[in-house]
Amino acid sequence: MMDEIERVMKDLVRLLEDILEEAESVDEIEERVEAIKRDLSSWFLGGYPLYQAS
Repeated sequence: MMDEIERVMKDLVRLLEDILEEAESVDEIEERVEAIKRDLSSWFLGGYPLYQAS
């Protein structure tokens, strides 16, 4: 199970990196991130950050 979670998280990070490289505006980045959140809705809880460094 942890291997699957790790794979999914790596894929998500790659997607976010691609968005940052390709996006032309902050609004476009926000729209794409919101689309990812909708697609992965069960992974996201309102009010919690996507990643928080320790």
